[in-house]
Amino acid sequence: MMLLNVRWVGQSGSGPLVTRGVAASAICQAPKTSGRPVGTRDGDEEEQDREEHTVERLASSLDGLLRFIGAPHIDVDDSRPDQITIHRGHHEPLSWTVAFDDLEADLSFELRRTTPWHASYGQASVEQRAEMIVGYALSEGEPDALFIYAQPLRALLVLVYGKDAKWRTHQVNGPNYVKWVQRGDLAKRWREPVQQWEPAYLEVTARSSTVLPQDLGVPMLGASDFGEEGLQKWFDRWTADEDFRTPMQPAIEALAGMTRFLEPRLLSYVSALEGLGGWVQATPRQYMGTEKAVQACLDAVDADWSNFADTTLIAGYLATIYNDLKHPQRGRRPDHRNLRLATRLAKTLVQLVALWGIPVNADAHHHFRAGLVDELESELGQWELRAFTVPNPDPNKTGEKGRRGVELVLSDASRDAILAQIIKSAE
Repeated sequence: MMLLNVRWVGQSGSGPLVTRGVAASAICQAPKTSGRPVGTRDGDEEEQDREEHTVERLASSLDGLLRFIGAPHIDVDDSRPDQITIHRGHHEPLSWTVAFDDLEADLSFELRRTTPWHASYGQASVEQRAEMIVGYALSEGEPDALFIYAQPLRALLVLVYGKDAKWRTHQVNGPNYVKWVQRGDLAKRWREPVQQWEPAYLEVTARSSTVLPQDLGVPMLGASDFGEEGLQKWFDRWTADEDFRTPMQPAIEALAGMTRFLEPRLLSYVSALEGLGGWVQATPRQYMGTEKAVQACLDAVDADWSNFADTTLIAGYLATIYNDLKHPQRGRRPDHRNLRLATRLAKTLVQLVALWGIPVNADAHHHFRAGLVDELESELGQWELRAFTVPNPDPNKTGEKGRRGVELVLSDASRDAILAQIIKSAE
């Protein structure tokens, strides 16, 4: 339970002091039954306890949402001493509904930008805020339950930013979410259900850390690029398609920076691609090897890899690094250069395949794909991917000629240029 607006009313005691305080309200995280306000009597029909605290709407904010929605220009004109004028750019809220098998009614979602302002002594300040509102028509959802259905938004922001996005604030609204005053003259005033927005404190909300907008950068895709149709499709996919969500969840946490080490991040990305390979081919429950699964993901996304490498080499390279990392007995533990490139390559492919089939503005989606691949080309630099075969020392025993794979080597042109430079320096 969280006590709000606590007011000091005195203290008593000669040894350890006992301090008394009065709270304006108490908010419970997910209470099953409501309490009875001070002064009520058994038998008062109009003040009988409700069996459950439920809400109709949950409004949540998280890092990066404002830039994702788009922040129109705001101009404050305080040139006149008797008048302050605030001009706000037009903002069209995005809203959509999603049906869930385990709910009796659809959930409504809305991305909304607000601009609260404050003025005093002839000065005005305006703040831009963004939040997503989850609404349940039957008013039978607990705050934690509605919050579960808001998770696809964080996953989408992590995808388009390539960084973590933390939940920051939550507010609830609904006729059955009763806020009782604990004591005092205001008890009668709050015996009726509260209709305005009230703060809700959920365990997963970040409070101790802050993220500045410039630390997140600019999202590679915005809400307007998805539109209501694209956002609805994404929420449908994340909540209803278990074959997609199961491999994507660890990949999202890897994108969010669950660890600084490259090895667990690479394992999470390639493991996700193993699951997504069958998913893009509509055979999610059918076994598929790592290389074939990665190749299926490469074939599904409409990206131009021609300046990086052939897609067969890309699939073979990720499978080689992934298996070498899983099987240290091979004696081919990847070095830092290979780990870094393979991790960024697998991360990019996860970001691309996650949005496969989602309606997105064609130009924005093209720039999204091209921008990710361009970063990989810069990372590759003077190196290139090349297939290799390790001879089997005892082919008669296993019947195999050798183990195939793909490795990262210095390109022939770069090697020749380096040798020419060495020779010239020696002359």
